[in-house]
Amino acid sequence: ALTRTTRSGETHAVLFADVDRFKLTNDSLGHQAGDELLVLIADRLRSVTRAGDTLARIGGDEFTLLLENIGNTEAAERMAIRVLEWVRAPLTMSDGRTISASLSIGIAVAGHGASPDDVLHDADVAMYQAKSRGPGLYQTFDPVAMGKRSAHWLDLEISLRRGIERDELFLLYQPV
Repeated sequence: ALTRTTRSGETHAVLFADVDRFKLTNDSLGHQAGDELLVLIADRLRSVTRAGDTLARIGGDEFTLLLENIGNTEAAERMAIRVLEWVRAPLTMSDGRTISASLSIGIAVAGHGASPDDVLHDADVAMYQAKSRGPGLYQTFDPVAMGKRSAHWLDLEISLRRGIERDELFLLYQPV
């Protein structure tokens, strides 16, 4: 898809979806029920995709959807809204139990010169931003705002590791 972007100027987008509160479902109902829930969600995702789109389970409870020749960011956002609504409808498990699920979705638009790793990373960063705002939401990657935030956290982690190596951190106890 990225090769075609370079040649034709088509716009592609990646939706990176994570099942909200999946660990709670897995821990409460068991791993077999968790696996069944993932299959039901995958079926819902597959039913909402267009003919040229590609759906993949990345691992755990994370899915990606490659939207080829999507047109623009707004079209990708409309697709994310459609996916969120489609998955939100109650799911019926094999034991007859009805479960409601939601996704957090990050969107990254694949521009000219982007690598697959860059696009997946950007969509992942946007997904975590959506997840931090609450369940069942989407967020489009903003390279300025989210790039600075990622750089800030990386700088903080490096500084903390350096402080630990140099024995510069110490604990103070102050009872309230």
